[in-house]
Amino acid sequence: MKRILFVMVVFLGTSLVLAGGLAGSWDFTAKSSNGETFDLTLFLKEVDGKVSGDLGNYEGSVPLDKVKYQKDKLTFDVSTPEGVTYSSELTVKGETMEGTYKGNDGSTGTITAKKAKQ
Repeated sequence: MKRILFVMVVFLGTSLVLAGGLAGSWDFTAKSSNGETFDLTLFLKEVDGKVSGDLGNYEGSVPLDKVKYQKDKLTFDVSTPEGVTYSSELTVKGETMEGTYKGNDGSTGTITAKKAKQ
C-alpha cells in the first residue's frame, strides 16, 4: 500500500511540475522558409491533465487544435480564417521550445519560443 501511494505521489508531482512549466505565456517566433518572421504569443493552460491554448498577436488569436504533450514533445494545429492549417511540432527544453511547422498550403518554417517573464 505504501508503495502504491509513493508511486501516485511521484506521478502527481511530476505531472504538476511539467504542467506548471508549460502553462503560461510564451514569446513565439515563426520563421518561414522564405525568411519572413512572425512574432506571436502562445498561451498554454492545463486542466485535468489536458493542454490547450491559443496563438495570436495584437490583432487577435486563434485556438489551438489537436494539442498533445507527451514527454518533451508538444504538437498542435492552428487554422487561419483563410483556410490554411499549420501543424507544429516542438521540443520543450525547460523555458524554451524549438521546432517546425508545416502548412496545408505547402509552407514550412521553424519555430522558437521562450517562456515570457511573469
